[in-house]
Amino acid sequence: MFEYLKARDITGKTKWLDLPAITDKARLLLSPASESNNSYYNGVLKFAASRSRQQLPAHVAERNEMNQNRSDDRVLYPKYIVKGWEGIIDDQKVDVPFSQEVCLELFDVLPDWIVDQVRVFCMTSANFLDQEVPSDEAVAETAKK
Repeated sequence: MFEYLKARDITGKTKWLDLPAITDKARLLLSPASESNNSYYNGVLKFAASRSRQQLPAHVAERNEMNQNRSDDRVLYPKYIVKGWEGIIDDQKVDVPFSQEVCLELFDVLPDWIVDQVRVFCMTSANFLDQEVPSDEAVAETAKK
C-alpha cells in the first residue's frame, strides 16, 4: 500500500554539492546530517552530552549554542558527512587528495558562511532523494493501478 515511500529513504545516500566559493571546480560528496546517518547523529549526541549548560540570558545562550553547533560540525562533518571531494586545491593550486585529516584542516579554516552552506544542504533531507518527490496526484494515480 505504501511501497512508494521506500524511494524516499535517504539512509546511505550521498550527493555532490558544488562550492564555487572555494574554487570554480570545488565540490564535496556528502551524506545526510540527520538521524538517517547514525554515526553523525551519535556524534552530535556525544557532543551535547559532554557540554555543561551555562546559565546565560536567552539571547546570549542562543548565539553561543549556534556557534557551538557549528564548531561541533567542523569536527563531525569530516568524520561522518564528507565522503570525498573534487577541485580542492592547496596554496600552490595543486589538487589535494581527500582524507578525513585533511578535510578536518579544510573545515577548520572555511569561513562560517561556507560551513553553514554545507550544513544547510546536508540537513535538507530532500537533497538526498534519488528522484523528485512525486506530486500527490501522481501518487494517487499510481495507487489506482
